[in-house]
Amino acid sequence: MTFSLSYEGQIRRSAVALWLNMLANFLGADLLRVKGILNVEGEPVVIHVVQTIVHEPTVLSQWPSDDRQSRIVFITRNIPRSQIEKTLEVFAVGESSVTSGPGLAIDPEVYANFAKLAKNFMH
Repeated sequence: MTFSLSYEGQIRRSAVALWLNMLANFLGADLLRVKGILNVEGEPVVIHVVQTIVHEPTVLSQWPSDDRQSRIVFITRNIPRSQIEKTLEVFAVGESSVTSGPGLAIDPEVYANFAKLAKNFMH
């Protein structure tokens, strides 16, 4: 299957790393290729994944056009478009829920949302 997706708005750097690694870890066997350009905190970032291999995202010096929308192309085997669309929720996961220092804490609501999101990668 080949399909493309787009995402409006900016994406946090931490969300990109999380999403790419989850894609590769949970769906890698059937994830033949992923290529795209993402709006990461206002910067154009090129991504490339082949099965379980996540290439280092590359920041471009400038946008190739006036369009700032994230666009991603997928070539998959047995992964429906709807499953990948569900994983894009990772871009909407709240700001870092981890605090540093002696009072290290994880917000239970954010963790529950993350656990729910992780299930979308496995179904």
